[in-house]
Amino acid sequence: MDILAPMAEKNLAMVNISLNTLNEDFRRKLEPRTASVEGRLRAIEELSKVGIPVNVLMAPIIPGINGHEVYALMEEVSKRGARSAGYIILRLNGSLKEMFSVWLETHYPDRKDKVLHQVADAHGGQVNDHRFGTRMKGEGKFVEQINQSYHIGKRKYFNDKELIQLTSSLFERPSAQTKLF
Repeated sequence: MDILAPMAEKNLAMVNISLNTLNEDFRRKLEPRTASVEGRLRAIEELSKVGIPVNVLMAPIIPGINGHEVYALMEEVSKRGARSAGYIILRLNGSLKEMFSVWLETHYPDRKDKVLHQVADAHGGQVNDHRFGTRMKGEGKFVEQINQSYHIGKRKYFNDKELIQLTSSLFERPSAQTKLF
């Protein structure tokens, strides 16, 4: 923070923190050996208090598992000082479909088929999606519900907040290759 805060004063730095749930049990299942929910929320709060702008990336949002949390996440991270938030809908490219299916079978066997169906619905009938413009946000009825929660949360909790525009005006490109000695 002692390095980032002076940089943030000059619009040279901001921090992005990923947080996809407020449920610690779910976090442990999806992201074992990562920072706790409370640890991430505390980081948002502490960074914000010293003037470092924070953006929260809610990813992955998984229809049928944590999609219902988007609004509550936005409320909480806004209270903690985040200036903005965005989300990415889960997509399962390559071998991720098989890995995710095993993960669902292990942790949510009762929801496996429903979740895979909703992920496919979010990506034009396939669980993977390479289409620019839709692959990160998704489409379809389940995504529309998530998107509505996001936009309501954005209006309610981030309407008066603005993420800084980072500047590169203080960067000077060397005119010649930098010497080692």
